[in-house]
Amino acid sequence: ISLPYIPVPKQVAVDSAEDRFKSLDERDKVMRQGITKNSDLATASALVGTCPDMCPEKERYRRQYQRLLSSFEMKDDGSGDVDHNKCISEYSRSSADKEEPLPHEVRPTAVLQLTMEYLCSAVMDIGEGRWGDWYEFIWSRTRAIRKDITM
Repeated sequence: ISLPYIPVPKQVAVDSAEDRFKSLDERDKVMRQGITKNSDLATASALVGTCPDMCPEKERYRRQYQRLLSSFEMKDDGSGDVDHNKCISEYSRSSADKEEPLPHEVRPTAVLQLTMEYLCSAVMDIGEGRWGDWYEFIWSRTRAIRKDITM
């Protein structure tokens, strides 16, 4: 599926994570309007991810405003602010009522490898004193990587 890039309108004031998420969600709804599903396996094409980040932008803002971010995704200064460079896509179960992801919501192989390398080098050895949170974080993020690989 090849889709044109549709930016979030500049006239929309985005003051909070919730506002940003809603703007991105509206953009995705507009993008989905032009998609027709191909149910013929002979002519169907594989989904090629184009997300350049370890976590898609819309997911980062959704989890930020819903307060679902892990402590491993926060800035090190103790401010409690999100560090968007540390955010990693969280596993979410597939279901029939979920829409098929858009290409910018799926990470390509190179980003998946970068994400796994980041987990191994920056997160794997910092669980001291918070092993439960650490285990859940590693398990969820590696499961999300496996899910993206199979898409």
